Amino acid sequence: MPPKESNDRYLVISLSARALAGSLSAAGYSVAAIDLYCDRDVVKNLCQRVSVFDSENLLAAIHKINKKTSSHYLIYGGGLESCPELLDRLPENLILLGNSSDILRSSNNPETFFKLLDRLNIPYPEITFSSPKTELNWLVKPIGCCGGAGISFYNPTSNYSPNYYYQKYISGQTCSVIFVANGQQTRIIGYNEIWTQSDSSFVFAGAITLTDFPKHQDKIIKHVVQSLTIELELKGLCGLDFIIDDQEKIHVLEINPRPTATFELHEENMGDLIKQHVNACLFGELLHDRQNRSVRTRAKQIFSSEKTLIIDQEMKWPGWSADLPAAGEIINAHEPVCAIYADGKSVNETKESLKERKSLLKEILI
Repeated sequence: MPPKESNDRYLVISLSARALAGSLSAAGYSVAAIDLYCDRDVVKNLCQRVSVFDSENLLAAIHKINKKTSSHYLIYGGGLESCPELLDRLPENLILLGNSSDILRSSNNPETFFKLLDRLNIPYPEITFSSPKTELNWLVKPIGCCGGAGISFYNPTSNYSPNYYYQKYISGQTCSVIFVANGQQTRIIGYNEIWTQSDSSFVFAGAITLTDFPKHQDKIIKHVVQSLTIELELKGLCGLDFIIDDQEKIHVLEINPRPTATFELHEENMGDLIKQHVNACLFGELLHDRQNRSVRTRAKQIFSSEKTLIIDQEMKWPGWSADLPAAGEIINAHEPVCAIYADGKSVNETKESLKERKSLLKEILI
């Protein structure tokens, strides 16, 4: 990372900034954050909350932060897919450590992205920009969505705006890979299985690391990641979502040219990932693998309450929870409350631990 100066400060902008801000703080850097929540485990940093994630609100928040303390480096997470133009309007004092607005636009433009996959002979589920001829097994996806929000099964009786496209639904295991890139070269950080809220909801609900990802599929993903990195000139921590169908064929779903919600699951195994992000963006360096790293499986799950909650002032949150709401905050039924974490020697052990912790948290909150 850049030489540490006493007045250096990183600004994190993300729908939820806690993980990135926490990683920077753990590395010893001063952090300011802008997000939708300002959870209690991020407000120890300088945090500015926005009610709507768009350029005007985010610019106003940046200026408010700047009045309190000047930031030097900007790292963004999820959410800027809907407003990439923000990156073209940053104050002069902010150095962007991440991919440009053009890369963000082209990565999230389905017409551009899937044409690129065609040219590179990379498989993906069939797409169309007009209403499917059959209503069976098609998804409707909003352009520029994040975390699966807004995705649903196609309903021929509904009217969809031009801001949507249609993609063939494929059953299988939804996965992601985290990697770091310097515009030309890549290094795989790790794989995850992605969970959604339900079979009919595609909103991100959690993930678990896959420490024994098959070598033949790893080879395919490495080729895809390397090809896309060169074509898009990707830099820093990024993610690729894909699905493995019932015949074990890989289909690419999307590229995320930014740190994703699952990067933190790999920090214990792979070391200081935020340092790798900064070094790749600022200096074009890809750090070597850390020796003797742990191979424990780690998972996170979004915890939602079945009924409306008012967070108690005396609430003592377990050490395995994060993204913690402020005291007195009202959380409606079925809305996210926090994230819970677990690890173990195997996927089954980790899932069982998550299940037990979910039950315990439910008892504590009720």
